Amino acid sequence: MINLPDSNDRTGIDFTLEAGFTISGTVLDDGSNPIDGIGVCIHRTDGSWTGACGGTDPSGNYTTDALPPGNDYVAYAIGENFGLQRQMWNGIDCVDFCDFSLGDPIDLTSSDATGIDFNLNPADPSTISGFIRNWNDEGVGGYVQL
Repeated sequence: MINLPDSNDRTGIDFTLEAGFTISGTVLDDGSNPIDGIGVCIHRTDGSWTGACGGTDPSGNYTTDALPPGNDYVAYAIGENFGLQRQMWNGIDCVDFCDFSLGDPIDLTSSDATGIDFNLNPADPSTISGFIRNWNDEGVGGYVQL
C-alpha cells in the first residue's frame, strides 16, 4: 500500500495483469433438453474453490467468470434443485459429494475451454439434500441420520 498526502502524485507504479480464461458449455437433462438456471462452478483438483461460477440460460448455455491460466480446473453442474444429480465434467456423478481429485482436469493454460458439456442424470428419489443450520442461521458441518 502506498500512502500519499492529499496533494501529492506518485508515478512509476506500474503492473501487468494476466489475461484470464473462461470455461463454457451446455447443460442438458438425460433427455437432451436444455436446462435453464443450473449453476456450473469451478474448483481445482486439490479441492480449493476458485470463486468462479456461471449459470445456464434458457438454451442451457453457460460461461464462467475468467480464471487465471492453469491446467487443474474441475467443473461441476449443480442439479439438485431440479431433481438432478450433481455432476463433474465428463459424466462423473457426485453421489454424496464431489471428490475433485477424481475430476477430469480442464486446461486453461493458453485459451478458453469450450465444449465442457453436461448431461445430468435424475437424482435418486430417495435422496434428501440440504444444509444444516443453527438458530442463528449459521451453517453447521456434519450429517443428519434419518
